[in-house]
Order: sequence, then structure tokens, then C-alpha cells
Amino acid sequence: MHIEDFKDNPDLKFGLEGIASDYILTEEIHEALIALSYLDGPAEKEFDILSAQAFLRFQRDNKADLGDEQQFEYLGVQTATKLIELPAVESIPPRSDFIPYPDDDLRPCC
Repeated sequence: MHIEDFKDNPDLKFGLEGIASDYILTEEIHEALIALSYLDGPAEKEFDILSAQAFLRFQRDNKADLGDEQQFEYLGVQTATKLIELPAVESIPPRSDFIPYPDDDLRPCC
């Protein structure tokens, strides 16, 4: 199964367990969540607790696939569409003029 399969099929919905059981789908969701800065890489084939938390946070932030009990609980049309179509967050290049404080651990607090 692929994220793209959910985009135009309102009858197709996978809960967190369904996502976890599909390695290809899990890896695609990881790649999208990493690109959108919801999850740290690299993409894996295991949908663990961190994956689920990032997925649910993405749904909440984007108001996608709100279930009957007002909970975000599955991959459906809205979530798939947003995972595919939202632009990736570009990494911010390091500042060339940044000079770290010497002995950063010894810097006085406050």
C-alpha cells in the first residue's frame, strides 16, 4: 500500500495498527513526516510510538481525518493529501558568523 492509494479513495482508512503492519506505507509516512519536520530521520520500516506521536501531531496541526469521537485516529483522504501536498520544510543553513561561547558548559546561568 502507498500513501497515494488513500488520496482519492474515501473508503480506504488505516488505523495506527494498519499503518504499522505495512512496511512500505510506514516508510513513506516516515519520509513525509521527516520532510515536514515532525520526525527525525532516517525513515524506517517500523511504526513505533515516536512515529505514532509524530503522525497524530501532524494530523492535529493540520486538522486532518478527525474521527467520529473527535480524535485523530487513521490515515484517510485528508491526511494522505496533506502528507503528499504540503511543502517540505527546508533546513536552515548554519550561520557563518556564529561563534560559539568558549567552554559553553561553563557559561554562567542567568
